[in-house]
Parts: sequence; structure tokens; C-alpha cells
Amino acid sequence: MLAVTLLVSFVVLLSGLAFSTVKGSLPPVSVKTGSRPAVGGPNVVLITLDTVRPDHLSLYGYSRPTSPNLDRWARQGVVFENAVSASSWTLASHASIFTGLLPHQHGADWARPLDTSRWTLAQALRSRGYETAGFTSNLEYGEAGWGLGRGFEVYDDAKNSVPHNLAATLAGGLLIQPLYGSLARHDFLERRDASDMNRDVIQWFKHRSGEPFFLFVNYFDAHSPYFAPPPFDRRFGQTSKAVLDKAWPIMDQADFSRPLSDQERQSLVDAYDNCLASLDDQVGKLLTFLASRPEWSNTIVIITSDHGEAFGEHGAYNHGWNLNRETIHVPLIIFGSGVPSGMRLADTVSVRKLFPTVLDLTLGEKPPFSRVSLRRFWTPGFRPQPFDETAISELVSRKAGVPGYISLTTPEWQYIENSQGRQELYQWASSPEERVNLADSNPQQAHELESSLRQYIASSLRPWVEPRYLFALGPARGLLQGPGAGGEGKSSPSIGTSQAYFPPQPSARGRQRAEDEELIESLPYQ
Repeated sequence: MLAVTLLVSFVVLLSGLAFSTVKGSLPPVSVKTGSRPAVGGPNVVLITLDTVRPDHLSLYGYSRPTSPNLDRWARQGVVFENAVSASSWTLASHASIFTGLLPHQHGADWARPLDTSRWTLAQALRSRGYETAGFTSNLEYGEAGWGLGRGFEVYDDAKNSVPHNLAATLAGGLLIQPLYGSLARHDFLERRDASDMNRDVIQWFKHRSGEPFFLFVNYFDAHSPYFAPPPFDRRFGQTSKAVLDKAWPIMDQADFSRPLSDQERQSLVDAYDNCLASLDDQVGKLLTFLASRPEWSNTIVIITSDHGEAFGEHGAYNHGWNLNRETIHVPLIIFGSGVPSGMRLADTVSVRKLFPTVLDLTLGEKPPFSRVSLRRFWTPGFRPQPFDETAISELVSRKAGVPGYISLTTPEWQYIENSQGRQELYQWASSPEERVNLADSNPQQAHELESSLRQYIASSLRPWVEPRYLFALGPARGLLQGPGAGGEGKSSPSIGTSQAYFPPQPSARGRQRAEDEELIESLPYQ
């Protein structure tokens, strides 16, 4: 019996290897296009470092040298020290970056893709003559079917790893589960590493046209289970399979029946930092390659993250469970053609504004993009208004019994409210660890921020595709008193106003649920 099992396993292994080799050699999915409008704007490279929190990068003052390459390249441009993501998990945050919208506007959630009515950055640039290509290492929510591939002529989400292709077959799945069950549970089969990504990106450059390009690269190497390749796997310490197995119910299901010890938690942090160092090395290699290209002098590079990562700071690990600072504070670096060098900005900004920023930098300074572009922050003489320095984040519940959240971040404060009625208030500027909830001791400040949050949401661009993201704001009826002074009035653009520049597209979303229609009707806007 053992001999038969080994023989079957060997055959499956060879099949998986062959499939992986063939699949890995195939070019990414390519969409043919017709004639292009003439364009003369700069090339844009958008790099998202999945699951990277800035306070673990030496670029942002971390004690460990986790990001020497980012440190070096960032000196050539602008570093935003207080960038905030629109959500604390991959799909919702990326969809906000790609559309400039909040999650309740673009609709992407745990089981629903980005709504087809919303223009993506790739669609907008492609319609203006840009060549568009995207490469993602997240082989789950990064897949084109979730909507992030829309507008890319080439979108490479191919699953070409040996373990994944083995697991994709029935026999391979039976073999993989006992042998690699732990790794599969930790999403190890749902990724490809940065070195493979770089190889594919470099290959694309050999075949691209001479038009200006928009290149999107999404690295997944810092995501759990925190396995860095040699020589980085022991750079700052290491974790063990036993710790990962114990941590998994906590990270994936918020099951704290077996809490981690301080030593076990630190081993996860060490492994995470190893991954950051490895990722930084690969990002440095990609940037070095790009700098060797003739297009480099007319290229803008943007590096950010979709969300951070929690290590027990507020009773959660992983991400997508809350909206505290460790999961929504992200790095943001912009450098290249037309961008000043050696600048660090303390302003609070939302990374969803990369949508109007890229359009502003590529299509020229025109409204509505220039009015909300991040370019303004490095423009001499710019004086930000309160709306310019606010960031809203939203999180829909990922499982029964777990609340949804909504958050407003300003230069001084972060206000969080969940769908169970709990309020949190933290001093964003002076208390980055958010250890003391001031909502009870400073109710006036909490009320002011809550009112501002509701007014900002009320004036956000319609339609609201997924109002469940707003359930944290309370009952549908009487939720808001109406769009009033102090919110986004006539002097401030509505959230998502850049989308209104483009003609509407048909939506694939069906009829709203009755409770969604009730909530939509109850929230006034202007």
C-alpha cells in the first residue's frame, strides 16, 4: 500500500511540475486594443506592498534596518508620514486606490467584486492612450475576477507555483493537504514571491510598445505566514511551525481560546520583519532595473501598501478585524519626473487619493483631479483645509458576530465607531500606539469627529453600491440630520468627485436588498 501511495504521489508531483512549467511559460493574459489617442504624459509605476506597516520600516524610524533600499530611493522624492488606507484588507483598499472611492461607493467586499459601474485608474489611463499592465502576487483577491484587472491590457494573476498547481488537481489536493496542510491554511499556496514577480515584469518590458505606460505591481511577501527566503529567513530571528499553527485560529477566526505568549508574539514580529527585509531587497532590484531603462527620466514611481498588520495591539492579529492604526497606517512614497526630492510631509492623507493624483500628474492640472490631488501637498504655498487632511476608512463585517467599523483620521485624532455602538478616540499625532481610548473622557471631541464623519459620508458621490459599510453609523432612519455646514460643503469636493469626470458605465449589480434601499434613502447627500 505504501508503495502505491508513493507511486501515485510521484506521478502527481511530476504532473504538477509539468503543469507549472508550461503554465509559467505562458504569457500573461493580453487584451488587444485599437488605435490609441496621442499622449505625452509621464510613465507611472504603482507598487503596492501588501501588509506593510510603516512603523516597521527603517524609512519611518524603525530600529531594525528593514528597508535600506526604500530609504535610499525615498530620498529622491516625497515621503508621506501619515498616509491612511481606506480599509484594513486587500480588496477594499486596492479598489479604493484604483477608483478614488470609499468602499461603500465601489462595493467591493469579502464576497463581492468591485462594481462594474466604477472607472478604474487603468481604464482611465488606457482610454487616454496609455499602455497598461498589472502584475499581482495575491492569487486570491488579486485575481482579475474581483475587478482589479479591469482596464489592464496585460493583467498577470497566473497561478504558476508548483504547490498551487498540485493542489489544483484532485489527486494533488489529497497529497498536498496532509503534507502541506499547515502552509495551505496560511495562504502559502495563494502567492508567488517577489523574485518571480520581478522576472515577469522584466519580461513584459521586452515586448511592450513605445507608448507611455501605467505599470501596477503588487507584492505579497510580507503577508502571513511570514516565510522569508534565505538569506533573510533568520535576519532578525525566526518563528516556528508550532507557533504558526497556534496563531492561525487567532489570525483567521479571532479565536483566542489559546492566546499567544509574549515570546510567541515576538517570534511572529521577527518573522514579519524578515519578510520586510526580503521584500525591500526585491523592490530595490526592480527599481534598479527600471532606472536602467530609457523611459526612466519620464517616469513617476509610487510605493504604498493596502493595509498594515496587527500583532495583538488591540486584541487582534493579522488584518481585516478592526481599523486601528496598526492596520490602516501605510507607507507612501512618490518620486520621479516632476516630483521634488528630499521632502517628508506630516500631513494626514488618504491613499485613495492616488486615483486623482495619478490622473493629475499624467493628464495635466485640470479639475476635478487637481482639486484633490496629493501634488498640492508638495506645491509651495499650499495651505491645506480641514477636509484635505482627513481620511475615512471603512470595514464591513467578515463573519457573523464580528462588528463592522468606520473611522475618521485627522492630523490630531482618530475616531472609530463600530456597528455594536462602541466608540474609540485616540490622539493620532501624540499617541501612535493608541493605548488609551479617550472616547469616555473626552465626549465632546468624539461627538465633533462623529458629526464630521457623518457629514462627509452624507455628501459622498452616489450611487452607494454597498451601504453595509455604513452600518457602523447606526440605525438607518434618522442617521443624519442632513448635509450641513462643517462637512463637505460647496468649498470642498465630495468624496469621489473625480469619478464624475468619466461617463457612467453599466453596473452588473442586481437589485438592492430591502434593508440596503432603506439605508440608502435615509442618508442625505449634496
